[in-house]
Amino acid sequence: MKPLLKWGSVIIALFAMVIVLQIMASESGEVVVITTRDAAGDARDTRLWVLDHQGSAWLRSGSPHSGWYQRTLANPQIGVQR
Repeated sequence: MKPLLKWGSVIIALFAMVIVLQIMASESGEVVVITTRDAAGDARDTRLWVLDHQGSAWLRSGSPHSGWYQRTLANPQIGVQR
């Protein structure tokens, strides 16, 4: 039972470290705030990383089902605060 608890503790510690590193990474680099509008017309702010490449700014959606991405497809007029 003790080896199982030891490995469980190691796995939990590694998982916590990964979460902390992801949070630290998400706050480093350049983050922009985009403002989109939902179906009711209400403004929704989302923080995203931005990448500048060959004179254009690029935003990446982790999923085609992301809320900000779906709102942008429905209404491509968005605000960007750098």
